[in-house]
Amino acid sequence: MNNSDFGELTRIGAKPLDHYRIDMLCPHCGYFSPAEGAKLSEKYYGITCHRCKESVMIHTGDEKQIVDYYPKRKVTVDNALVPEEIAKDFLEAHKCFSVAAWQACSVMARRCIHLVAEIFSAEGKDLYQQIEDLKNKQLITPVLAEAAQRVRALGKHGAHPYDGKGNAFNDLEMEDARLGLEFCEFIFDQLFIQPAKIAASKQKIR
Repeated sequence: MNNSDFGELTRIGAKPLDHYRIDMLCPHCGYFSPAEGAKLSEKYYGITCHRCKESVMIHTGDEKQIVDYYPKRKVTVDNALVPEEIAKDFLEAHKCFSVAAWQACSVMARRCIHLVAEIFSAEGKDLYQQIEDLKNKQLITPVLAEAAQRVRALGKHGAHPYDGKGNAFNDLEMEDARLGLEFCEFIFDQLFIQPAKIAASKQKIR
């Protein structure tokens, strides 16, 4: 499947409305759980999470790959730990994701990384060099730098219809946008949330 939040869509038996089962990261309860339900139309399925009993609609492509789902996961950002301007852009990125605006979502995720680079006073003529500067100064790890570079590349792809040689980019898909958001959350956790939690713990136990 293109979306790693979901497992394989498997047909169960032969009922008047074909019945299907899937393992998914439920957008309601946030847990990875089995879910099952009926085929609603040629490309839409209504499934129910076994854990929370809430329903999710899945939209599939021509080869039954999952291309979208509703509702989207509800997202919050701890403004006390993540800088306000970054949190604001991250929530806007998620709003884009919720309406299947994959290009716009990726652009906003890239903007988040750009703000991270500015907050840490990164040097360089462009975002690529700024991320490398943060890595070379050991302000971020190589893994964080690679994640940031992926968000940067996805955002650049989403913002421009052609590459530097005039070749048309393919449109971004749901999985591209989802990974960009996931990488952003990973970066925020390592740069803002965990250091704040460690500092708070040190204040309690000296």
